[in-house]
Amino acid sequence: MVIFFGFLYYIANVYEKRKLAEYQAFALANGFEFQPSMLENATGSWFEQMFSSTTTKHAFLQTLTQFRPITTISGAVKYIFTSQIHELKFTAFQYSYTTGSGKNRTTHYYTVAYVDLPVYAPGFEISGEGVFDKIGKVFGGQDIELEHAEFNEMFRIKSPDEKFTHDVLHPHMMEWFTAVQPPGFQWQGNRIVLYKSGTLETNFVLNSRAQLDQFWKLVPDFVKQDHS
Repeated sequence: MVIFFGFLYYIANVYEKRKLAEYQAFALANGFEFQPSMLENATGSWFEQMFSSTTTKHAFLQTLTQFRPITTISGAVKYIFTSQIHELKFTAFQYSYTTGSGKNRTTHYYTVAYVDLPVYAPGFEISGEGVFDKIGKVFGGQDIELEHAEFNEMFRIKSPDEKFTHDVLHPHMMEWFTAVQPPGFQWQGNRIVLYKSGTLETNFVLNSRAQLDQFWKLVPDFVKQDHS
């Protein structure tokens, strides 16, 4: 039995090293900084490293707890990619947390990407039609319908500020949403977050960086100025 589990550990270790090598090569080729885990920047003894890593991770997740799917700061953060998109700092990472115990123990995986903005705004959340009915309200505010039939059929919007939402979601922006269909989209304060379920894939990292850049370019200048 010990030999069997030792073999499984060896296989998992080989797989992880191969994955890290692939991620590092991807980061180098596409202009990202890559950090395998929060532990990478920790120094000192093993205990000091673990304590520093845990403290850093908790502080990192604490800034995201108002966004789905960050349900607990005790979740795991791995495979962190960062880059600059003009004036925006982009970050993507894998987030996971565990529920249940024993045979009912389940690990939930998500990939999250976000940008920090030079503005602070009421924001909104856009999800696929019917999603809010299943997961309940997270953002405050009301359902908002816009004058774009295809957009209204594909998405639901919640926002505490209807005027702000109409200002941002102009016809060209709604056409972009229906064409691109970005994953779970949330704007709150000075941060925009995209997320999807599943382990991290490099295509998501590339696509989310491009989508957040495209979205920000379509936000009207007067909106940026009003909330800067």
